[in-house]
This record gives sequence, structure tokens and C-alpha cells, in this order.
Amino acid sequence: MADTTRAKIGTPNARKGLLALIVLVVGFVLVVEFLSAATEDTRPPQGRSGSSYSAASDGTRAYADLLNRYNFNVRRVRSLNVGTLTPDETAIVIDPIDFERRDGATLKNFARSGGHLVIGSGFVELTALSTRPPVWESERQDTWTIATPNAFNDAQKLFTASEGYWVDPGGGSPTVGTANAALLVRESIGSGSIDYIADATLLNNNLIAEADNAAFALALADNGTRTVVFVELDGAAAPAEGLAALPERWKLAMLVFVLAAALLAWSTAQRFGPPESAERVLPPARGEYINAMGAALARTKEVEANRAALSEKALRTLRRNTVNASQIDEIASLYRCDPDDLRVLFGLAPMTDNFAAPRAFAAIHATSNMMQTTGKGRS
Repeated sequence: MADTTRAKIGTPNARKGLLALIVLVVGFVLVVEFLSAATEDTRPPQGRSGSSYSAASDGTRAYADLLNRYNFNVRRVRSLNVGTLTPDETAIVIDPIDFERRDGATLKNFARSGGHLVIGSGFVELTALSTRPPVWESERQDTWTIATPNAFNDAQKLFTASEGYWVDPGGGSPTVGTANAALLVRESIGSGSIDYIADATLLNNNLIAEADNAAFALALADNGTRTVVFVELDGAAAPAEGLAALPERWKLAMLVFVLAAALLAWSTAQRFGPPESAERVLPPARGEYINAMGAALARTKEVEANRAALSEKALRTLRRNTVNASQIDEIASLYRCDPDDLRVLFGLAPMTDNFAAPRAFAAIHATSNMMQTTGKGRS
């Protein structure tokens, strides 16, 4: 008899290793794609309206970037305390949300000691800054003409989102506009000054490139003669840090690599218990099976009893009680066996060949299994 047939099988470890390899390749492709876009600004808009951190249309990050491009010294602070600002600096406060009286007092002392304060938005309570602050109303005017352009880098025309203007300059003087309709009011205080901007939207990301807004913005920052400090007075303006600062696509790439590493470790780690066999034992080939059964029948003295046992098993497989001579050819055709072997199996012919009954039985058994697998009906 031939050696027992063995077949190599794909072990679970091999399959896990292949999966880990696929994930690593996909992760590598994603990272290449992300690195190719690394020069793009993929950071999401952050912060409130007017924040120098925000890339949204109503943020002022473009203003901060403009100052950096012209080599201004720029920094940001998120709270006001004694010593936060120095008199030789220009502080810019746009649309603050948490503007408390103590913040106003700190900024007022900063300006009085020689600092330059630029504060924008007519929605801010200004009484902490001045005894006679300018009066703001929501009026529509989006285009402004500067009467003294040489004072603002030759800027002549300004464009805003038309939120409102100062209808009374208070204790200051209108620098852009008139006493009854001013965009910018300047008030001298101590050895410094305060610039009140009625409509700070001209400094926003979506408008700073309009008209002469950019040249005007540089002049407001004293053209680089002072350090410019963007004062962010609310926690929402804080930049994202750590993992939160990463773009979503980078987070996805990191997740892919973590999963790939976990799969790779899982696939290569030594498992508990006995090692898996690389091969599994298959049932004997059909020819070997028939030879074995024939040899067994030849050695036994109860040939007829063994044939009857095979016949009974075959009938159960065929779902029949008996088989007569007229049905032999039909069964032989359907189950792909020799009619003479079938006659021997069912006792319709003498047993002159010890292998006839095993051959017929093996054919019926194999064909029946195939029919069950394919769903084909049986006779």
C-alpha cells in the first residue's frame, strides 16, 4: 500500500501574517499620500471669531501670518496678568468673549504706561478702558476712504463686512471716517494710545486681502517697530495640542500602523500548547480503499456476510429497501460504477471477484457524497 497521503495546509499563523503584511502595505501607501500633502495646511479651523489661531473665515490667522511674513516679532497670550505686556509692545485684541473689567484695567494701564492697544468690535464693553469710550451702532457701511493715507502705508480704501461704526468718538478722535461715522477712533492715554476699530472684519481671513486692508493692518501693528502681541482672552482660542493637533488623516494612518503591529506580533508570537502540524492526514485514495476492502474480504471466511453488510450500507445510501435486476443499469449510470460490480454487491450475481463489491460500494459512497456537496438530487 502506498504511503499515507498528506496535504500541506495554511496555518492560522501564516494567514495572520499575510493579513498583517497587507495592512502594513496599505498603511505605507496611506502615509506616502499623507506625506505628499504635508505642505498643505490641513489643520482644522480652531478658536473663536477674531482669534489669531483660527483659519476660519472670521478668524485672524492670516493677519498673524502676514506679520510673520514681513518679519514682525509676533507672540500670543491667553490671559492678562501683571507683566504680561510691556510698554514697548502693540497689543491686538479682536472680538474678545471673556472681556472682564480687570482685563480692561490691565490693558488701560498697559496703554497709559506707553503701550499701543488695538481693540476691535463694537460689541465689547469699553467702559473699563476709557471714561468716555466711543459709541457704536449697527449701521451699514462696507467701504471706507482714508483721508490721510500716508499715515497708514498709503492705504486709501478699506473694505469691511458692514457690521457697524462709531457714531460718537467719545474722548478720542476719528482717524478713519467722520465724527458721526468713524471706522477707527484713536485715544491718547498717558504716554500710549488706544485704537478702537468699530468693524474688525477688515482684519479677518476672508477680507484682509481686499482693497488696502493688508497695508492698513501693517500700519496698525506699527510697521514692525514694536513686538505685536495677539491677546486671546478665552480658552477656546487655545491651539490644539498633542494628538488633538494632528489632522484626522494622520490619526487614521497611526491607527493602521498600530493595528498592523498588533497583527504582526500576534502572528509571530509563540502560541501556547503543542505546535500545529504543517500537514494533515487525508483519507486513503479511492483505489487504496478498494484494495484494502478487497483484501479484507479475501482473507475472511465470512465472504457472504461481509458482502451483505456492504449491500445493506449501500441500500441505506441509496435510500432503497431492495434493488432488482431492472434497476441495476439506472443505478450504475447515476453512480458511475460497473453494472457487473453492482450485481455482485446486491447478490444478483456470484462473487467471482473479491474486489467487485468493494468497488461498487466505494463508487456509490463517493458519488453520494459529491451529490450532497453540490445539492444534486439522488435517485
